Amino acid sequence: MNLIHEQKPNKPRSLAVCMQYTALWAGDLDRASLVQLCAAAIGVCYTNDQLPHYRPSQGKPLDYGFACLETLLADGWPPTLIYNKGSECLGLMASALPSEQDVESAANFSKPQEED
Repeated sequence: MNLIHEQKPNKPRSLAVCMQYTALWAGDLDRASLVQLCAAAIGVCYTNDQLPHYRPSQGKPLDYGFACLETLLADGWPPTLIYNKGSECLGLMASALPSEQDVESAANFSKPQEED
């Protein structure tokens, strides 16, 4: 699994997962929780058979992150790599979310034009 960090992360298919992780990332997490969130983000954004699969309906991101953290550390990942790659994944998730401008543009696009 050491080569996973050489891959490019993929954004999750679920925007709800992106929102859940981004909201946690924007919150007030202590260092232990942040590293768990980073490990969870790695698990969600990278495809690897050794990392557990995330099931949003059955678990919480930080609990999932703890399981991923155990696997990553056991495989020799230094904490700085977990922070760096996890932050990259969290940024990818945040960028996947629609902005207010995107929503407004979509709403204006679908509005019928008024006749004079």
